[in-house]
Amino acid sequence: MFCILLKNAVSYVDWLVRREENHSLQFQWDNEVLQFLESLEYHGGRKVVNLLREPGHDGEGRSSAVSSFDWTKWNWLLPGKTTRDKMYSGYSTENGIYTPLLQSFLQLSSGPDGDMLTLCEDSTVKIIPVALAKDGMQLKPGLIYDTRQGKLIGSTLNLDYNYIKQGEPDNVGYDKE
Repeated sequence: MFCILLKNAVSYVDWLVRREENHSLQFQWDNEVLQFLESLEYHGGRKVVNLLREPGHDGEGRSSAVSSFDWTKWNWLLPGKTTRDKMYSGYSTENGIYTPLLQSFLQLSSGPDGDMLTLCEDSTVKIIPVALAKDGMQLKPGLIYDTRQGKLIGSTLNLDYNYIKQGEPDNVGYDKE
């Protein structure tokens, strides 16, 4: 991670120098750096990221940031919060599952060359384990809980603590087989 971060920092300084000649050049941060900073902010808070980043080009004015670069004005060259927020796409607040996404996943998993490990399979149900990386630290289960809405994404039922507590499975221990 450090090598990728260092490469991006040097590329940023190079971009600042080359931008003097060509103002149409755009800089793009590496996705791993953006995800790492999002994870760092999630686990350590915004103050940790601000401590590492510090305000770049502090007191230089708008045009001098492009014309010169001073290493003493920076701690680490890291993208800001607005830059990190640009990597996220919008999301729907509607209930249900995105049909094209589900259909493509099912085609890939049940195709002739799709060697998927199933946890449980019978005439009614085929359970396939899925993991989705949502941050740079670890894998998380494929079920995503949206904190803004307070519910499980893709579920049409209100799966809160009371719903889970009331529901008793018919075959206790079936999932351990």
